[in-house]
Amino acid sequence: QSSRYLQRIFYECQAENSEPNGDRHETNFPNTSSTHNTTVWWSNITNLPAGKQEQESSSTAATAMKPPSTVYDSTYDRAKIVSALSTIMLPIYNKAPVKNIGSYVAFEADGSIAGFTGCTHAHADWPFFSIYNRE
Repeated sequence: QSSRYLQRIFYECQAENSEPNGDRHETNFPNTSSTHNTTVWWSNITNLPAGKQEQESSSTAATAMKPPSTVYDSTYDRAKIVSALSTIMLPIYNKAPVKNIGSYVAFEADGSIAGFTGCTHAHADWPFFSIYNRE
């Protein structure tokens, strides 16, 4: 029996110091975002900040008519784009001859990252990555 119906991409985005549209241009590090207890994440994708046009009208027709320059104007808009990319990310993983491939998308404006690497959770270790000298 196939377990592909269980496959989901992960989405992570910090909530602290975000502007009304979700962009983040500053941080209070090291006072925050240095441990799991001091880092604030968006806990529900439906609570992500929306752009001005999304706030004014939540209709599908109004969203579809957005000009291309504002299609990823807010954290919510970027999450929708990533959701659509899952139709590409998951088949690439499933068809790869060796399952050591993953696909990721990140947005500089809000620091969000999304992707898929199978059943591993290696992306959870990325905040702790460090380079050190072995001398």
